[in-house]
Amino acid sequence: MVREQVAPVRLLSAERLAYYGLLEEELYGYLHASAGTERLNFSLIVHLSIDADGTLSDVVVHRSSGSTKTDLLVIDALLRAAVSPPPDGLQQPLAVALRGMRNGQRRP
Repeated sequence: MVREQVAPVRLLSAERLAYYGLLEEELYGYLHASAGTERLNFSLIVHLSIDADGTLSDVVVHRSSGSTKTDLLVIDALLRAAVSPPPDGLQQPLAVALRGMRNGQRRP
């Protein structure tokens, strides 16, 4: 039997940042298109994992918006979202800061 300790694939900073930017755009696009969250004003941080097929899992509120109802609406919307699959070597779960604005305003 041969055993080899294989180092995990490490992403370059540029690759990681490119994926974070893509993920942010996809999540905001989904939240702004979702009937439950499109008009909410909120700021929260969630921890989440992204499966190989792009589905989100293990979505947990790390810092609440201050409203349990809003937090639950955002979690529900995220669990129905599908995003681009993560690149190999991306450490998960990810901490994601999310903001929603009333009347469909663009986040700052």
